[in-house]
Amino acid sequence: MNCPYLDCNYRKIQTDTIHCPDCSRYLKTCERCSSPNRAFAVYCCECGKLLPESDADWPAFKGGWQRLGLNRFVLNRRIPELGTGEMGGIQLSDPCKSLLICDRHLFAISQSGEIKVADISQNHIREVTSFHAGGNIYAMPVIERGSLYMAAEKELLAYSLGNLFSQKAPVIPRWEISSDGTPIRELLAFQNRLFFTLTYPDRHHEIHALDSIRSVQPKPPEKLCAGPRLSSIAGHYTEKVKKVYFLSEDQIGLRLHLTDYSKNSGAEAVSLMVKGAPSPFRERVPIAVIGARIFLVFRKEETLCRLDANTGEVDRQFCKNIREFAMAGINDPVATISEGLFFQRINKKVDIGNNQTIKGSPLILKDCAVVVGMRDGNVHLYDLHNPALPLIWSVSEHSDEEITVLAASQNIIAAGNDKGRVRVCRLV
Repeated sequence: MNCPYLDCNYRKIQTDTIHCPDCSRYLKTCERCSSPNRAFAVYCCECGKLLPESDADWPAFKGGWQRLGLNRFVLNRRIPELGTGEMGGIQLSDPCKSLLICDRHLFAISQSGEIKVADISQNHIREVTSFHAGGNIYAMPVIERGSLYMAAEKELLAYSLGNLFSQKAPVIPRWEISSDGTPIRELLAFQNRLFFTLTYPDRHHEIHALDSIRSVQPKPPEKLCAGPRLSSIAGHYTEKVKKVYFLSEDQIGLRLHLTDYSKNSGAEAVSLMVKGAPSPFRERVPIAVIGARIFLVFRKEETLCRLDANTGEVDRQFCKNIREFAMAGINDPVATISEGLFFQRINKKVDIGNNQTIKGSPLILKDCAVVVGMRDGNVHLYDLHNPALPLIWSVSEHSDEEITVLAASQNIIAAGNDKGRVRVCRLV
């Protein structure tokens, strides 16, 4: 069998091969006909069978439906025993805005819309393609079922991942849709729909949903909510439960909005008044979802709270004075605070010292470690059970290069900074 990548055509692919022996790129093997497919294929190129989804998580600033900031891979050793194996890096032309990892490929996106894709399946990363979205990026791009969705200035764009590696033509979007509002602040791909938030110059906000995004041309956007204060969007997705949540706030009060896509009859929209909210919520800190529990930060003492999505009641308050958070479990947040980090499971604050500052959102390796980027250009990994001695990974030799974003998949960590430098390491 031939290698499915257009620029390779190696003819000795075996049915149990994970990487092409010639070009070393990752292959998806069809369970029905054993044909090799490219890393981003959704359906088998030979028989049309739906291919298994990758187990690669790509959390970056709470990426994914639930916005948890959680990579589900569990390390087999504790942090003090681990080291960092350097895998190389990418240089963007301006500050790194987002990092995504999918199917053993790293997507590095700059603030101006430059996208570089690298293969991270081997010991050293290899850049495979680059292109430009055509405008500044304000929302973190998302990957869902073989497509990359981006928002550039006033446009929504969809790229087919399977076409990114064709050497015969430039990378062009599968579809483009213009938007009246600017900038587009948030994207969430969910159940063949793309949710996005628009911000207008008068501080007016709107949440829209774009339907049939897997088709050649989606349906026109539908406005779901508008107002002066809207939260981020998050969802709960299982075989039986498919729900999207966000909050709005006006003179009447705080309201939880739920759209249920679980029924075949169509979407069902419900809204509940929130009870027990201590103050207005923080707009710039994304909400998170675990089951029927919503996690969000309120302005009063910067308090992280838990909201019951069935009743609309705030049923628990966690830590205070927080800047960002990530959830390791339904009762287990890790929060960045002014002094450093707070670990709920051991009820302990960790002072990072030396006048250091944590940048952005924490990233959790399930039940093992929390990863944070620092203002001095380093990345710290703390053991969730005993965070006294962190593992420090130096991303740059220059202490004035601030970490802007993190991503993780399996035991691979990627970090980008404000000078466009992106580095990758493997925990060993």
